Amino acid sequence: MTEREREIIKLESFIANDDSLRCYMHVTPEESYAKNILKVGFKYSNFNKTVDEYNGNDLNTLVWLRSQRSQYGNFIIVIQIDKDLLKRKGYDVEWLSNLDVEFNEDENESISILPKEYIKGYFIVDSQRIVLNKKFNPKYEKILK
Repeated sequence: MTEREREIIKLESFIANDDSLRCYMHVTPEESYAKNILKVGFKYSNFNKTVDEYNGNDLNTLVWLRSQRSQYGNFIIVIQIDKDLLKRKGYDVEWLSNLDVEFNEDENESISILPKEYIKGYFIVDSQRIVLNKKFNPKYEKILK
């Protein structure tokens, strides 16, 4: 088994195939960024441009996503949100994030923040180490009430 194959299998096992969750991945170049996401949540200006959705059922797709995004860094953030929560509340990921917004004056744009509770953790490609988010809760809905 090649190193790349081991990486993909370990990453896939971290993501775990759970049909009850919507799963997204974001790649970042620095571990300090990954740590900050665990601490404050995932900040972005356009969710669909900064993450890839992964259904957890197709290793070929994971291999393709990893090869397409490897240029962005070696720290893969895994975001997971309960599908029933989104369906029951009639919300999407963008709505969840728009509950907490900052304004970036330098870029003259709004920055949405997805709560840290939806961040499962991150995968370090070089060492194939997993860093779990102790606050991870894909059913988090305190902000939705």
